[in-house]
Amino acid sequence: MRLAISTSCFVLAASAMCLAAPASAQSYEPGRILKGIGIGDLRAIVASYQDEVIEEGITENPSLAARSTDGTVYLLLGTACADQAIGCQGVNMQVRFDMDDADYALVNEINMSEQACNTWFDAETKTLGVSRYVVLDYGITMENLRENVNVLLAVSGNVAEYFE
Repeated sequence: MRLAISTSCFVLAASAMCLAAPASAQSYEPGRILKGIGIGDLRAIVASYQDEVIEEGITENPSLAARSTDGTVYLLLGTACADQAIGCQGVNMQVRFDMDDADYALVNEINMSEQACNTWFDAETKTLGVSRYVVLDYGITMENLRENVNVLLAVSGNVAEYFE
């Protein structure tokens, strides 16, 4: 069974906008400590890979979809965003694949063997997803957040191999 990277779930109305994010650097600064994240920080992470932002405002919080140089579409979604002065205190990272049906035993097997990320199947949207969540409370470096995206992209490539 071949997977297709899902992009249909990223199409939103043209009026969708992010909430105001705190002032944040627009460039990638590896050693900068992030205790909260805004759209500028998400853009900077994507730019550090020389990837392309293909859509912003996927959720009401700072969020975007990006395409890597190898064509993988990934999402960076700010979460826990109650205090706009701080920014979002979590980042949900996802790669989603279009898939008609899934063998739940295989999805569980993948979850057990690729434990750095969560693999899931949504029968309603016919989506196989790979997710990684990062908590920013008390701070992490921008380089560490970028490395978490690397882990997501590597694991999602491994997950795709199960279905080739």
